[in-house]
Amino acid sequence: MKIEWTEYDQNKLKTYEALACHFNELAGISEQTIGVNNPYTPTRDKLSLEAIADGAVVGRLVGSYDSNTNSVRIDALFVDRERRGQNIGAQLMDAFEQDAIKKNVSVAFVDTVKSSAPAFYERLGYGLVGEIQAYPTPDETYYLYMKRLPSQ
Repeated sequence: MKIEWTEYDQNKLKTYEALACHFNELAGISEQTIGVNNPYTPTRDKLSLEAIADGAVVGRLVGSYDSNTNSVRIDALFVDRERRGQNIGAQLMDAFEQDAIKKNVSVAFVDTVKSSAPAFYERLGYGLVGEIQAYPTPDETYYLYMKRLPSQ
């Protein structure tokens, strides 16, 4: 498997489409398209990574750097269902963090929900900043995680 940098806008769209399908399935919603908007406005740089194995994209990560806060935020991370548990998400995260460290970014943020991957981010050293019960749906919990990145 290899990790490659890709064009941001197209990868973001594909990543959000994959996540929307995933969450539709979890919620029991079939054949519906949910519009996904990126609520973050990057002020310095965008990042876009794809994990490619056997000639196919098996994982995606998009995010944005914020020069105002010297931070980076993961906007979306997705790994194909058949490829989960194969360290692909961790490899995408490592590539993302290494780039942030090279740019002397001090803090990385990611948010998730309980039905997604909070334990994954905790294993990677992200600490819980806060949570919101019954959000974004009544049976979910929203989590915000942060990780201080080492300086070069």
